[in-house]
Amino acid sequence: MDWDYIDRATTANGELLLRKDSERQKKKFAGLNSTKAIRTPLDRSRTVINLTDTELDEPTLSVLSKGLNFAPAPRSIPYTDFIGGIEQAVRKLPGEAAEEVRNGVTMVLKRALPPTSNTSKEEREALQALRRKTDIMLLPADKGNATVIMKKEEYHSKIREVLSDTAYVRLSRDPTDAIMRKTSELLKKAEIPAEITKHLRPQAPAPPRLYGLPKIHKTGAPLRPIVSAISSPTYNLAKHLTSVLSPHVGCYEHHLRNSADFVKILDEIHLEERDILVSLDVVSLFTRVPLSDTLRLLEAKFDATTVMLFRHVLTSTYFLYDGQYFEQADGVAMGSPLSPTIANFFLEDFEEKALQSAPLRPKYFFRYVDDLFVIWPHGSDTLNEFLAHMNRQHPNISFTMELVIDGKLPFLDILVQRKSDGTLGHGVYRKPTHTGLYLNVSAEKMSPFQKSVCKISPK
Repeated sequence: MDWDYIDRATTANGELLLRKDSERQKKKFAGLNSTKAIRTPLDRSRTVINLTDTELDEPTLSVLSKGLNFAPAPRSIPYTDFIGGIEQAVRKLPGEAAEEVRNGVTMVLKRALPPTSNTSKEEREALQALRRKTDIMLLPADKGNATVIMKKEEYHSKIREVLSDTAYVRLSRDPTDAIMRKTSELLKKAEIPAEITKHLRPQAPAPPRLYGLPKIHKTGAPLRPIVSAISSPTYNLAKHLTSVLSPHVGCYEHHLRNSADFVKILDEIHLEERDILVSLDVVSLFTRVPLSDTLRLLEAKFDATTVMLFRHVLTSTYFLYDGQYFEQADGVAMGSPLSPTIANFFLEDFEEKALQSAPLRPKYFFRYVDDLFVIWPHGSDTLNEFLAHMNRQHPNISFTMELVIDGKLPFLDILVQRKSDGTLGHGVYRKPTHTGLYLNVSAEKMSPFQKSVCKISPK
């Protein structure tokens, strides 16, 4: 619940007023509500991926096809959960504002009726049966929002396979306390305002946790390793350093801010007959970002104390899995808020040097994190040499290449289309794993209690 959007004032009956920008949002979305929804039946073979040898019955398939973000309505209102969540949310508000929020929520809870059930009896029984199966796991797919059912032993086996890579080193003990102390010491030395520093010090830190997401679009469904760094000793500091570094990233002409930025660029491009559309992709970028080289680049931008903070966060890449502690030997952790910005920062320097030293240069060259869009004007016979040149620039960084097929090339979530007049069209691109699965937020199906909550939770 985002209380920054809630006005302190209350009406005579104690209901909370929304801020003016929330009113504008309501008017904007009112038009969307009046539009007739187009509902496309979901393909359960895509929304539920069963990697076990157990056959799923109809109620199980039905409830799993709703997605892992679907929340079954409880039989009764979970008052203690609401109260605990409210207290967590209002902790940083001024006393008077916090009390107004409590009063408003209390009035809603007093008037609330039990929520309307959003599952059938058979679906609820299927959920209970799934909870009793301790040998399987329900996981979100790496891409596409599908629900994956996997044997627990197979999951652990694939995680162990990931950890067998030389990029990971097993630790003999938990380094959380040592990293917490060092974080506090470095913050004392840094010239950061006190009101900011107090939010950067770790509060009740916990070790980062490793988990895996199945790549169902690849043979054998290998796992993509993700490290959840929330509440870790350096998490708050990593978010702060991201804001410090961000102004120094995205200043080059090749940088793409987002898909909308890319579409605008496409409208201005005109191709010659010889031009070739190509996309390049960096292989395993986050785990391959060279920290020593990146720190040297940071030293050219920041003072020694700030670089020391960057070094501390970037080298504190430990995590916990199945009771064992591991450390990532190089690269940046997937899951750290600093990682995408650091990767961008390094690659901007990388691409400038690579393009300046290239025997033949692309006509157009754009990059969004690890995805590159290239228009090559020198013919197909020289294209492989350009790929080889890019792969020679640094031992850690290598690229794969995808060529245009039938005048079409997917890039990000856009399908770039070459037209006969030399211009470029574009459409929406969905990966083969895309399920089209979204939450049903139809207001008509909300209970009175849910509608009451929405009044005080505009987001």
